Amino acid sequence: MAAKTYNITRDSLGDLILTTSEEFDWLKMLRSIIAGKVTVGPYLSAELRQLAMDWPTCACGQLCKVLPRLEGGAPEDYRLADWGSEFAGAISGHQWQRALELFEKIEKRTTLLLNESSYRRAV
Repeated sequence: MAAKTYNITRDSLGDLILTTSEEFDWLKMLRSIIAGKVTVGPYLSAELRQLAMDWPTCACGQLCKVLPRLEGGAPEDYRLADWGSEFAGAISGHQWQRALELFEKIEKRTTLLLNESSYRRAV
């Protein structure tokens, strides 16, 4: 079964709309928000919050696809699970810089785990 993928577009009124298409890029979105290139209105805020709260589409889900997961999709690694939950809270609270920091921590931890022999998978 293919993973859900997301893209951000604009409707005829110029409002941002999330649609299914390409894999959602949290890093690009957060950097765009912080740089003032994207304004987060109520609709986009709700969509981002929903993506961040769903394990397959949260920061962990996007970065840790090959790592072992618990039932429900949370990563087995407790640090990743904690940071994923914190990430969702930061997105919900519009704490964009904090969300970016957590995303980067998740990315580093994922790289570390993927390099450990216990997490390596044959391709």
